[in-house]
Amino acid sequence: MQREQRNGDFFKLQEKLDSLKRTQLIVAGIAANVCVESTVRDAMQLDYEVTLVSDGITTFDKTLLESAIRNTMLFFGDVSTTEEIMEALREHASCRAG
Repeated sequence: MQREQRNGDFFKLQEKLDSLKRTQLIVAGIAANVCVESTVRDAMQLDYEVTLVSDGITTFDKTLLESAIRNTMLFFGDVSTTEEIMEALREHASCRAG
């Protein structure tokens, strides 16, 4: 987990992701229409595969929340619920276990 201290702080996270050789991000957080969406946009621009956790984000206005989700779906990455992500991770783990 990485905490973004301010809008546009993704590039600090990029260093860590690169050192771990990670190419996929699962994003959740508050201020969906500002910090979360900025992180999603930055990650997509740098060729990361992004999944936004639709029930793991929030903001002070429902319309802004829906807009952040829609923007992600249309332009920046995938959108899934926590349960959908957990199921995909379980399936991946069972495939690796063999």
